[in-house]
Amino acid sequence: MNYSAFVCHLSIYGEGAKNPCTRYRDTTQFRGQPVLINFWASWCPPCRLEMPDLVRVYEAHKAEGFVILGINLTFQDALPDIQAFVQEFGMTFPVLLDEKGEVTQRLYRLQGLPLSVFVNRDGDIARIQIGAMTGAQIDEFVREILK
Repeated sequence: MNYSAFVCHLSIYGEGAKNPCTRYRDTTQFRGQPVLINFWASWCPPCRLEMPDLVRVYEAHKAEGFVILGINLTFQDALPDIQAFVQEFGMTFPVLLDEKGEVTQRLYRLQGLPLSVFVNRDGDIARIQIGAMTGAQIDEFVREILK
């Protein structure tokens, strides 16, 4: 998967307008790592519902190379609400801000929230989940890409 194809259209939460292209420009950066790309917004009740389990599974598996890239729909959200959401749930994984909707609307053509894309260690999309997941589903889907 070519991560740089979408991250160059985002900014990094907590680092101002710093362009993540410099951090994520190498498309091989995540080679061999299972990655979960999660699209969310602070106003989205299903996003709030699944976030504690996403944080839990990230903390449990980050030592195994598991990565979550949380992509906020910033063009439909407010920075103070995003900050409150990140703090409330103790999100320690990278949060990327889609300020213009280029990633969610143009590249991914988002159909609903939350949306999770599970990418295995080979860089192949293993699963796309539209809508909130239960803790058991998150555990199962992450186990699949950790193999």
